[in-house]
Amino acid sequence: MTQQLLMRYDPATGADRPYPSHAEQWREWHGFSTAWLFNPWTGDRRDARDVGSDVLGRAILPPDEAMKAAAQGMTIRGGSIPGLPEAMIQMRAARITPVPHA
Repeated sequence: MTQQLLMRYDPATGADRPYPSHAEQWREWHGFSTAWLFNPWTGDRRDARDVGSDVLGRAILPPDEAMKAAAQGMTIRGGSIPGLPEAMIQMRAARITPVPHA
């Protein structure tokens, strides 16, 4: 699944004309911690269960790719998101660890 079709709606807000308009460029520009609450090709709001299991919208099928994706399959795990391990390390390092009560 390549998601090469230009997006028509912002995946986070549902607004028209997202910037950038290519899915992977949008992820890189806005960071890998921004949830895709809307389908960027139809503008429909995504179900909370779908968002929870696919925060970055990698499983969303653009209208022209519906048949291709079934034949190709997809990888969910195994480092398929560039930059994610580094981003997770930074996020963990930035967290404040609570001090246990004595």
